[in-house]
Amino acid sequence: MSDLPQLEPGVMDVIAQHVNAAWARRVGGILLGRTRNSSVTVQAALPAHVEEHRGEIAFLPEVWEQTYDTLIARYPGSRIVGWYHSHPGSAPILSDYDRRLHSVLFSEAPSVALVLDPVSQKSAWYGWVLGRLAPVESRQQATFVGVPRRGRVAVAAALALGVAAAGTAGYWIGHERAPAPVSTASSDLRTRLSDEAGRARDLGKRLASSQAELQRAATRQAAERAEMEALRREIRQARQASGSAVVLRYRVGPGDTLWGMAERVYGTGLAWRQIYRANMDRLPDPQVLHVGQTIVVPLP
Repeated sequence: MSDLPQLEPGVMDVIAQHVNAAWARRVGGILLGRTRNSSVTVQAALPAHVEEHRGEIAFLPEVWEQTYDTLIARYPGSRIVGWYHSHPGSAPILSDYDRRLHSVLFSEAPSVALVLDPVSQKSAWYGWVLGRLAPVESRQQATFVGVPRRGRVAVAAALALGVAAAGTAGYWIGHERAPAPVSTASSDLRTRLSDEAGRARDLGKRLASSQAELQRAATRQAAERAEMEALRREIRQARQASGSAVVLRYRVGPGDTLWGMAERVYGTGLAWRQIYRANMDRLPDPQVLHVGQTIVVPLP
């Protein structure tokens, strides 16, 4: 993709509040929206529960279930379009680990990643360009409202102290990660990534199945409504042609009720008494119908 994602109102506010609330630690979240060709529209940002280890983050398993629940309940027809996370005190550049995470969890194009540094107040978008994960815009860094100036000094000092205390276990300000290779420093996170990817695929299949079932149900309802309207037209035409009241002789089938018959014939189940009054000699109890029994239904 070559164009910056389009953000609906309020999305960046949610991201900035989440990132600024955690000044000296990395946080992340999921981006929901719609895609069309190579363009992305971000409709919502969902702050997520993450686990941080050696300066890298992993999404906890419950994140995916919560995300898909939100998609179904609040954004039907939308999808996961990417993620965001913070690099406090470091340039907004994807680390090797970030790239692997994106390749595993957000491999479909167009899927985007937003990296933000609340200390330098810089941010950058990344996306798939010709099969490679690259900056989306020509200027890699863009400004967002981050930590106030006095806060940035405090955060930078805290990060420096944290690096001094952690040694090679942490990360250096101005560098993407510690000299320790990510392959050895975050093997447990890579394992978690694999587990989360499987869980995300399973939830994605469940979501697709649910959406397909909803579509089938909507199609059935539309067909039933069309059949009911056609039946009502036939009834009106028969009544007009006869010039008198018309009744329909109906053989009761499994699951039939007076309420259901009234819904089909009159358009409302509340009219079931009309059918009952016409069959009081046949139906001692309006709630008991026998399969195969013949009743008369006055047509409207």
